[in-house]
Amino acid sequence: MPSALEAPDPPYGSGVSSNRRRPPPHPDPVLARGPALFVAIISSAVVLVGVGVYSALTRVGSWWKNGLKMVCIGLGAAALGFAIGRLFHASGG
Repeated sequence: MPSALEAPDPPYGSGVSSNRRRPPPHPDPVLARGPALFVAIISSAVVLVGVGVYSALTRVGSWWKNGLKMVCIGLGAAALGFAIGRLFHASGG
């Protein structure tokens, strides 16, 4: 337990590594680039369908229409961001 004078551990993304916490899980260290991209897109689509279904069940609407709408919006935004990154020759790593 840190004392009042010690700073708490920084969150992920601060540039400071700590061996006390596990990094967030993602497929990149295990899979090659192509399969990792496929896994990321499929897992994103599954989560987006879940968000759409939950939205339809807690509000009014068709669960499959809301699920499909969320997938189209979410993956469309991701594709647009990817295209803009390619346009400006940005790298992710």
